[in-house]
Amino acid sequence: MKYCINILLVISVVFFSCAVQSPPPGGAQDTKSPYVKSINPPNGTVNFDGDIEITFNEMINPKTVKSSIRIFPETEVQINSFNNRVIIKPKNLWPENQIFKIKLSRNISDFNGNKLKEGKVLTYNTDNKMPTGIISGKLFNNNGISNIGLYKIESKNLNFLYSVENNNNNEFEFNNVPNGKYLLVAIENSINDIKSDIRLNRYTLMSEEIIINNNTVNNCNLNISYPAIRKTTKEFSMQNNQYSVIEFNDGEKLFLINKNYTDSFNSISGDIIPFDDKNDSVTIKLNNNIEHYQITQKINRTNNINDNSNPYIADYFSDQDKIFIKFSEPISLKNEANIFKVLETDSSYNTKKINYELLDPMTLLLNNPSFDLFNIIIENKFIFDLSSNSNILIDTMLTITKNSHFSDKKVGGNIFGKIIYEGKNDVIVEAVNLLNGNINQVKIDKFGNYKFYNLDIGKYQIWAYENLNKVNESYFNGTIEPIQFSAKFGYYNNIIETRSKWDIEDIRIKLN
Repeated sequence: MKYCINILLVISVVFFSCAVQSPPPGGAQDTKSPYVKSINPPNGTVNFDGDIEITFNEMINPKTVKSSIRIFPETEVQINSFNNRVIIKPKNLWPENQIFKIKLSRNISDFNGNKLKEGKVLTYNTDNKMPTGIISGKLFNNNGISNIGLYKIESKNLNFLYSVENNNNNEFEFNNVPNGKYLLVAIENSINDIKSDIRLNRYTLMSEEIIINNNTVNNCNLNISYPAIRKTTKEFSMQNNQYSVIEFNDGEKLFLINKNYTDSFNSISGDIIPFDDKNDSVTIKLNNNIEHYQITQKINRTNNINDNSNPYIADYFSDQDKIFIKFSEPISLKNEANIFKVLETDSSYNTKKINYELLDPMTLLLNNPSFDLFNIIIENKFIFDLSSNSNILIDTMLTITKNSHFSDKKVGGNIFGKIIYEGKNDVIVEAVNLLNGNINQVKIDKFGNYKFYNLDIGKYQIWAYENLNKVNESYFNGTIEPIQFSAKFGYYNNIIETRSKWDIEDIRIKLN
């Protein structure tokens, strides 16, 4: 009987020691990241056929392991983790006569939530050869853990091989890269479908292709920038037979107006799209931060739309001696002389006519006399929409306040420097205020010099890039369809602090 009890005690101890994996309680708070202590067999093993054992310096939380390990090319594996060890074995066989990669993500953590400072990509070959190419570089303008994808360029097509993660210093490296032509693409997230990934996440392409021929290529630096978002239609609604509204998934609205009316204006604002009432669709040209594109919107007409909505003043602003009024929808005016009048502020309450001009179907210009504060009386019965009901404007008065803007005559600091660049493109230099994010932008002269005058007092990051963007003058981070490389760039290594009336000189930046 005593013998049986001892056996049960031994079994219980073994069972619970295996089932419950956690560090011993007590002691100082652990804030240090775990790291890989050993790998068996070693990374780079050829003629490989067996299991892989990875040992860490401390106990690893098994809940973070399986989702943080990927095999390239995709292979079904069994992953077992206990204490500080992880064992990886194929469910069937490793890829035959082929190199394969095992990626350990930085998301592997200990029981205190401390993640790896750097990930690992292990390379094995079931054949007897191992390539020796190496690609290394650094991410700039990056937040957190990103993935850098290695794509082989084959007949102008991209073939995804695998990805690595940046370490805590934003550095990355690809080892055992076979000979060939490659492109790097960095995504501030995981890589799934690169064509979709760049629409949803901040990203960048390399500024040129990389050629590996048993060599090492260093300084493959990547500057992560805005996603190339393309709008989609959220809602299309016919307001009346002459006017429709398209609302996009980002909340922006465009107004479709019958071209029979828009053609009567010399120009129209960018949010108005003329359409031919004989067509069943309209092509809309759009752009994001780096590219122009277009969408086709079908027009589903409804006969005899009963539009009972009155137009109203949606916005207004003054600019020097002019007032601009933006209406909620396209409007039409009767040719009357006294539609807009100023109510004088003296005791007689006299009115004074204001000249006006309808610039486009939704924007009106008023000549602005000298004023500080006054009321504009609107004869709204002469302003109506394009519907068959001719709904009149709701507003009958507009109060305008003109604020005088005076310079505070602050005196800032100046920064002068030079760009080291051997290319033929224009170069833009930016001084980014680290306190408020404001950007000051200048171009270099023909000698490569740049000058920032009277910068606000503060701390600045200075960087420069080739001006390759066809949409605006922001950084061009490349496109996938078609493949277009990103702009070359360079950062000044230190943060610059400006002071009043100080000149900071000889800030040199090299574009790679």
